[in-house]
Amino acid sequence: MSRPGFELILGATIWLLGVGLLESGQDIGDASVRTSFGIAGLLIGHGLWRLRLRLPAKFARVGVALCAVASTAVGLGLAAGTSAGWIAAYSGILFVLPLGLALLGMGLWRGGGLTAWAKWIPVALAAAGVVTYGFHTLARDVWDPPDSVMFILLGSGWLLLGLADLRSRPQTPSAV
Repeated sequence: MSRPGFELILGATIWLLGVGLLESGQDIGDASVRTSFGIAGLLIGHGLWRLRLRLPAKFARVGVALCAVASTAVGLGLAAGTSAGWIAAYSGILFVLPLGLALLGMGLWRGGGLTAWAKWIPVALAAAGVVTYGFHTLARDVWDPPDSVMFILLGSGWLLLGLADLRSRPQTPSAV
């Protein structure tokens, strides 16, 4: 069986290509953009779901499972292009993903399971979310970042998490 890191790297690459299409002037309604986000969401979600089986800490397993559900919802929500899809996508990004990142971060800090630098990935993604959506919500006059900033950071984070999985040795789960 292949490592989940391969799925994460492929999904993150497709995700970043979708963001690139948006930034090049494509509309979110274009089939190529929606398809790229849908495929990326499925790959990232499945890769994260499989990664939970390799992590020793219970917090990390629960956190990565929540991130898997949120990433799948975001990708498929953006791919749907409907009002319900947008609600699923932004609910995943704004509510479920931060909780999953917090639990994943705590689990990686307490129980490890990936390379030493991997524990910083959830911290960086959570900080990026607070900064980008914090400014978007509370300080729009100072800086109003486009959604693509957060999408690029998410794709980069999933890419790094995939690399961290490939660089680490498999461990058996525990109750930490």
